[in-house]
Amino acid sequence: MPGIVGLCDFRRDDEELGKLLDSMSDSLCHETWYHTDRYVSAPLAMGRVSLGLLNPEPQPIFNRDRTLCIVLDGELYDYGSLKAQLRAEGHHFSLENDAEFLLHWYEARGIEGLRELNGSFALAIWDSRTQTVTLASDRYGLRPLYYARRAGSLLFASEVKALLADPLLTREIDHHAVADFFAFQMLLGDKTFFSEIRVLP
Repeated sequence: MPGIVGLCDFRRDDEELGKLLDSMSDSLCHETWYHTDRYVSAPLAMGRVSLGLLNPEPQPIFNRDRTLCIVLDGELYDYGSLKAQLRAEGHHFSLENDAEFLLHWYEARGIEGLRELNGSFALAIWDSRTQTVTLASDRYGLRPLYYARRAGSLLFASEVKALLADPLLTREIDHHAVADFFAFQMLLGDKTFFSEIRVLP
C-alpha cells in the first residue's frame, strides 16, 4: 500500500538515515511502478511512496523559508473556502496540491487547525525551528499511521513492516493486544501486535 515513511533520530547521520529510509520505503513498494520521494537532512529523513495520481508533485513540500515541510498520503475534500481564507490572509500558492495547502494551513492555524479538515489522509510535518515532527491522520483513521518512539528517535510509517526495517526496534509481542484480538476480533485503542509500535488513534 502506498503511504509515508520517516524518522527523526538525533544519533544517526545522513548516510544512516538515508539507508534506513530507503529500506522503509522499499517495504511499501508493492509494485515496481510506484513512485518514491525522499528527503534526508539529519536529524530528519522522510518520504512518500505513491501511485503518482493524487498530488503527483514530489514531496516533501517546503514552506517559503524552508522551516516547515510535509509529506502527505491521501487527499482533502472540499477545502476551497479554507484556501480562500488563507489567500485573504496573504498566503500564495504555487501548486494545486493538497500537501501545499495543508502546509500553509498548519503554518496559519497550527495543530488545532487540523481538526477542521475533511478527507482521507495521513501526514507528517517537520518544524526545523522547534525540531519537532507532527503526525496526524483523518478523523476516521482511513489511512492508518504507525509510529515507534525510542530515546532520541521517532519512526513513522503507513505500514508496520516499514517500522520493522529498523534493526534497533524490538519485535517484542504486545500480549495485551493479542488478548484483545482473541476476545474482540480487533485491536483496541492504539495497540498493535508489537509492544514498541503504536497506531494514531
